[in-house]
Amino acid sequence: NDILHGWYKKGTVDLERAKKIVKDRQTFTNHEEVYMIVKQEGLRGIEREARNYLSSDEAIIGIKAAAILANSAFESYLANFFINITVIRPKIPTRVFKNEKEALKWITSIKVNS
Repeated sequence: NDILHGWYKKGTVDLERAKKIVKDRQTFTNHEEVYMIVKQEGLRGIEREARNYLSSDEAIIGIKAAAILANSAFESYLANFFINITVIRPKIPTRVFKNEKEALKWITSIKVNS
């Protein structure tokens, strides 16, 4: 239903890894537009250059909206830092959720209203 579920592997995301993530997503979706639910399990951080790239016009091509799942206070901090410090907020609807059910409900409401 054009909702892509993805997750970050354990570790830190640097610029090289960020570019691979975007390329892999675009290849997997065949460059079609999708709504995303992203899990951060094991993510330790995202380097500044990677954050800037992931929020760039180039990297968000094909993403209509993104729900980020945060299962801990640290994951919530990382997600909110990414949203509030980078320029992603005005470009695509993005929110942080504690559970997948609420994330799916929000993504579905975005789909219905677009």
